[in-house]
Amino acid sequence: MNNLRYTIYIVILIAFVGCVSAPSQLKANSIDVKNILTVYVEASPKLPTSFEYYSPESSHGATIGGVIGSLITQLASETDGASLESYVINNNISLGQLYLDSFSRSILRSEKLQLTSDSNNDTKLSLEIIEFGFIKGWGISNVKPLIKVRAKLFNSKKVLWEETESISGWTSETASRPIDEWLEDPVRFKKDIAYAFLFLSQLQLQSL
Repeated sequence: MNNLRYTIYIVILIAFVGCVSAPSQLKANSIDVKNILTVYVEASPKLPTSFEYYSPESSHGATIGGVIGSLITQLASETDGASLESYVINNNISLGQLYLDSFSRSILRSEKLQLTSDSNNDTKLSLEIIEFGFIKGWGISNVKPLIKVRAKLFNSKKVLWEETESISGWTSETASRPIDEWLEDPVRFKKDIAYAFLFLSQLQLQSL
């Protein structure tokens, strides 16, 4: 009987020690992950090769179809991807810098990554604007930002994390207005696009 009690005591003691030691191992792993996620954000996000603009008239023409639809499309706004790109350049609006600033702000808010200014840091984060433009939004003549971005976390050995997100005419959080109103005020344009990048950055970091 005493032997049985002794055996039960030993089993309980082993189980208790195992339960106590587990959190220590978890804490050590958390510290390692935190060290790995100290990152240097590359300063020049990659930009799209061209801009895109899908006018409300183009959408209406595609819906109607046929000869009438083609005529509606041909009568669409004179704004296109090239003129949109010229507008951004002529008004000194740096899309890459807007995305970089927005992503950095999102990192500080999320506390999932620790930023460093050391460009020799092995773990780096690269940003890319894959697509930029406007597409039909809510309302007959309104358009909304059409943006697709990618963030990639990597070191000298492998890619640690990668996330692509996009917004379009269905995104409720972004501003919606006719294209001429978008282009009449460069300051407002820059502010609303910066907000769009901030929204995208927060979406990306949710998966980290």
